[in-house]
Parts: sequence; C-alpha cells; structure tokens
Amino acid sequence: MLLTTAATLVLFLPTTTTISSRQPEGEVPGVFVKRHGSPMGGRDYEVWLGQTEDRGHVVRIPSGWGTDFEVRPVEGGLELAFASGGRVFVPERFYTGNR
Repeated sequence: MLLTTAATLVLFLPTTTTISSRQPEGEVPGVFVKRHGSPMGGRDYEVWLGQTEDRGHVVRIPSGWGTDFEVRPVEGGLELAFASGGRVFVPERFYTGNR
C-alpha cells in the first residue's frame, strides 16, 4: 500500500524546471523560462521576470506559443514578442521593487 501511494505521488506530482535564463543588456529583470509538468500530464510554460529565478512576476505562456521569444523594452515596461506572433506587455511596476 505504501509503495502504491508513493508511486502514485511520483506520477502525478508536478515538477518545475528552469529551462533557460538570461539577463538582457540594459534591462532590469532577469528572464527565467520554466516548464511545469508531470510524467503523466502535459507541460505548461511560464516566464518569470525578476532578480532571481525563484522570485519574480510570473507570465503564463499561452498553449502553442512556444518558448522562443524576444524581450523588448518599451515605454512603461517590457514586451515579450514570441516567434509565433504573440505579444505580451508587462508593466514595469510588476517586475521592479524586489518583486
């Protein structure tokens, strides 16, 4: 019974892995791309904007957009411009001030 419970937990507990990180020149936040998933389920991706990979503003990447994107400084914040054509604007207040 204990072994069955442990095996079930391993199969269904989600894991989080940082798959890339970068500190673009001239930009305040670090950019950390993380993958969430479990051996039995699908995968989701997030971009974390902040000083470290474990603390920052989280932007969920819509399904199908992929993880190929550019970070562009724009007036009042950052734009995440995805190769798939998607765009996400993140206001500066969300990733500054130790967030």
